[in-house]
Amino acid sequence: MTGNMKKLSGIIFIILILVSLWKWRDSQESQNSGVKPGPAGRNGRPPLDESPVGRMLRAFDQNVVLYGRVVDQHGSPIEGAEVKVMPQEKPFADGTRVLMQTTDADGRFSVTGLRAFAVGIDTFKSGYFKISDVYSDQAASSRLIEYGLDSGKGKLHTEPSTPAIFTLFKPRDPESLVSVKETFTRIPRDGQMRSINLMPGDSSGIHVIEIRTWSDFDTVPEDQMKFSWKLEISVHGGGIVLRNGAFDFEAPAVGYQQKIVFDYPASLIGHQWDSAVQKSCFVRFGDGVHAVLKFEMRAYGNNTFQWNSWLNPKVGSTNLTILPNERGLLPQ
Repeated sequence: MTGNMKKLSGIIFIILILVSLWKWRDSQESQNSGVKPGPAGRNGRPPLDESPVGRMLRAFDQNVVLYGRVVDQHGSPIEGAEVKVMPQEKPFADGTRVLMQTTDADGRFSVTGLRAFAVGIDTFKSGYFKISDVYSDQAASSRLIEYGLDSGKGKLHTEPSTPAIFTLFKPRDPESLVSVKETFTRIPRDGQMRSINLMPGDSSGIHVIEIRTWSDFDTVPEDQMKFSWKLEISVHGGGIVLRNGAFDFEAPAVGYQQKIVFDYPASLIGHQWDSAVQKSCFVRFGDGVHAVLKFEMRAYGNNTFQWNSWLNPKVGSTNLTILPNERGLLPQ
């Protein structure tokens, strides 16, 4: 279950506790005042419980009909994708039942025969990247689809013609990459240069980036939270350019600069200032070799540059595809 699914479950749990206490208090007051339950309806059944607790319990007794489809980032169907179905069937259930399905040749699946407040859907296929559901209006590999709310989106996907879409990212065929994993480099605060070799064992000096920082961290009073600092990354004979997204594996042909600078003067207001910067960049060296550099510069403490890199030693190739791990995630 994703973070958004867990968050919603926690909110529901808290609401139920509050309304249960409210219902208990009302029942105690009714008993003390001698008020008795009303008569049954004309059909002999008790009248519909319109209390907050009654409405909440009915919210967990919704008929679930869901049609879904799993596609790649280009909209092409994915056959044989695993679909994990997790119905939220009871307000105070300790766990969640898990049902498994597999998509057909057109990437489709369906869920029926359940009664629940919501259904969590999580899709996966080996060799594909899973896409986070952190943004509800963007493509994702998993979703929590509600049926027990008036605004529940489950009502939009009760027909095969309007399936809920789940997206997995299909990487292109990879080429052999040279990787450096989670390396820490301490950088001086006075502008002295530190060199980082993205091709370990290569002594040519061609596949090197240079890091410099300037900072007054050591001179500001201890009770002063903000300080001025600057980071500069340069590539002699080549260039560097910011990378757009986690699944951007193709180095661009243009847009490179010899150096890139991140400047955080203490005069910046609010969230414009930060004591650290985390970015991902494409690097092109003078011999036509390309690489991806992911880094986090922490200007506080020891002024540490933490970095990972992936370099394609094939001259002229812009393919920097990284394959997903066994869980469909980007390897660290």
